[in-house]
Amino acid sequence: MESPEIIKLKSVNFSYAKKLVLDDLSLSILKGTVHGILGANGSGKTTLFKYIFNHYNQQQKNKIAFLETEGFFYSYMTGYEYLTLLSPYKALDLNSWNDLFQLPLDDYVHTYSTGMKKKLSIMAVLLLKREIIILDEPYNGLDLKSCEVLRYIIQRLKHLGNTVIMSSHILETVFKSADYISYLQDGHILKTYSQDEFYLLSDLIQGQIINEMTPKIDRLLDTPTTNSN
Repeated sequence: MESPEIIKLKSVNFSYAKKLVLDDLSLSILKGTVHGILGANGSGKTTLFKYIFNHYNQQQKNKIAFLETEGFFYSYMTGYEYLTLLSPYKALDLNSWNDLFQLPLDDYVHTYSTGMKKKLSIMAVLLLKREIIILDEPYNGLDLKSCEVLRYIIQRLKHLGNTVIMSSHILETVFKSADYISYLQDGHILKTYSQDEFYLLSDLIQGQIINEMTPKIDRLLDTPTTNSN
């Protein structure tokens, strides 16, 4: 028996400053699945995530968490202080979680690298223990080990009945983790693909890139180099 829908959007339109970003968008996400959202920059992924978070957070408090692409951190706040603000966990629990990511939690966050800040944001979202977790480009800035740790965490969350909605510019990470992937273009879901159809989505994306870029690349590579001498 298929899992019930936990997210259902129908014919959603959303604009910023009179610019239509989500255009008659419909989307269904099943409970206890990993659902990927793919699309080019500007296709509306982040807007879609913010819409889902705000819409469902108003309906059911403390059910959904959102990892934004770039987290916000106060100056002169340590990693411990940041996590303590967002979670009731004691220091011992935080240290146990930090065994996964190896962050200098006693240091100020503004001294962290981009990857360290990403790992801190991921920890903070996971510590919220929410049923629905939105991850917007969670792999950005992560090292190889941390990428594998996060991929395993996502699979364990699914096994425990959580629902994960994620995006990534790295196709392989989404293909390995997701049960379904929705392809977003110009603010509209073109199609949702199941695992046995992922190869069709890969062919579509690669075909679009090749058709768009090949003439430009060929023109550039065929242009003779100007000799300045």
